[in-house]
Amino acid sequence: MTLRVVIADGDCRAREALRERLAQLSEVVVLADCGQGREARALLERHDPQLLFVATELEDMDGLNLARQLPPAAPAVVITSSDPGRAAAAFEVRALDYLVTPVAEFRLAQALARARETLEVSRARRLARAVAGLSDRAARESVGRLAVRVGDRIRVMRIADIDWIGADGDYVTLHAAGDTWPLRAPIAAIETRLADQGFARIHRSTLVNVDRVREVRPLPTGDHLVSLEDGTELRLSRSYRALLPVLTGADG
Repeated sequence: MTLRVVIADGDCRAREALRERLAQLSEVVVLADCGQGREARALLERHDPQLLFVATELEDMDGLNLARQLPPAAPAVVITSSDPGRAAAAFEVRALDYLVTPVAEFRLAQALARARETLEVSRARRLARAVAGLSDRAARESVGRLAVRVGDRIRVMRIADIDWIGADGDYVTLHAAGDTWPLRAPIAAIETRLADQGFARIHRSTLVNVDRVREVRPLPTGDHLVSLEDGTELRLSRSYRALLPVLTGADG
């Protein structure tokens, strides 16, 4: 991973020395450097680096104050200082590392390795959240659809567009806008699948979209005749008579 870096240090010579050392590394790109905290903030917005080296001694402020003022989305921060006694304060501002100048070669390598590891973990977490979000979205969308195979094609139907469903053995037939679509599935499984989608079972072989019901009339046999918006008439058997309030919107 190539690290994009900005350096902020009030000591011009120290700043240039760090820049030259980082420039010798193939997987580090120094985007810019400066001596002031105010300028550093502008460089972060302009270049969007992954890592900021900031000295405690800036021309216009304490480098720790700069680190403290950075937003959560700011790059990882490595504090540099000639004072070993400020390490605790540096980690209070969530610095990734604290390097005492002059910086030893192995400590610089450690800081860069830590930065890469932190960025990799952060990227993996973002990817995991993105994948989880896509999975959740797919699950939500699949709730409102049914896939029906038609020859060598798969027709995806919106459940809300289905008027009613009739059963025939191991198959059901979906009726929607005057068309019919066969689906290999027992009606009990489809009933479970559509339990929260506004469908009611009115016969051992019939499911109906409650939103399509226009009228329900009693028959002398004790059954009821259910008329849909498109004129289709279906039978509500006595066994499912408890569904009358659901079909008619009545309280009971």
